[in-house]
Amino acid sequence: MIEFAFPAEFEKLNDALLDVLAYEAAANFAYEYEFRRDGLSDDMASLVEKGRGTSLETYHAALDLAERCRRMMPDLLSETEILLTPSAEFEAPLLEEPMGRSQFIRFWSLLHVPVLNLVGPVGSLGMPVGLQFAGGFRGDQDFLRRTAWIEAALAE
Repeated sequence: MIEFAFPAEFEKLNDALLDVLAYEAAANFAYEYEFRRDGLSDDMASLVEKGRGTSLETYHAALDLAERCRRMMPDLLSETEILLTPSAEFEAPLLEEPMGRSQFIRFWSLLHVPVLNLVGPVGSLGMPVGLQFAGGFRGDQDFLRRTAWIEAALAE
């Protein structure tokens, strides 16, 4: 296991993904927003509103950033096959609590890399901590083989 740090450019990916999601939500939910807004959740309506204010240039800049970062991935993963990151900020919430935010997986979605979440050790509240594994771009088969081994090892 080695400690790993992404280049500074990767720090902008979460904001870029929000720009992409918002822009595409505005395009894909335009009819619902205009004529059936009451059928959209508050979060979705807010995302569409953000997207309506997102320029085509901002959208393209976000896609370009994702592509640049995606191209860096093979070099970044040259010393390891899989990255281990947290699935969430804290251990799993109790059933009556909200699920939490998705910021830990959004990053990987924009990079188009395989990601798998597994149940990890139990935290201080007696709930499991999520372990998130990420692999290389277009390396899905190898990634799934390796994470199957990890899952079996965690089950022992």
